[in-house]
Amino acid sequence: MRRNGLLRANNFNVFGPTKKAARIEWDKAHSREFMHKYRIPAPAFRYFDSEAAGIEYVESIYRENPGHVVFVKAAGLCAGKGALKGRNREEAINCIKQMKNFGEAGKKYVVEDGLSGEEFSSYAISDGKTFKCSNPRRTQAVA
Repeated sequence: MRRNGLLRANNFNVFGPTKKAARIEWDKAHSREFMHKYRIPAPAFRYFDSEAAGIEYVESIYRENPGHVVFVKAAGLCAGKGALKGRNREEAINCIKQMKNFGEAGKKYVVEDGLSGEEFSSYAISDGKTFKCSNPRRTQAVA
């Protein structure tokens, strides 16, 4: 049980997501499925637990569009280091092969379309009845 859940179970009022709610941050495959299910805009993606299947998928992308950009992202937490950019077939395949370097976090990985533009984050904080939103902040993402 994470600290937040343990504290709540012992009648401490705490601020922060439960383990279940935080999964959107620490499990890329889950977060992409969640976004797809609720029609939240996100890049096209597929996730894999096999190097060979991921490489086969990437090869099909580059057969159709050699100039495509993809990101290969470890599904688990990697301290911000698990998102790798593939600008061509060879780079994308190399990114997939690097997933094993992330240990357990890289056993499952996401291959998603690269997007152009700026990325930002905004947070909503709620007491269960009302909410307040933070101002959007530019995210320093891999370019």
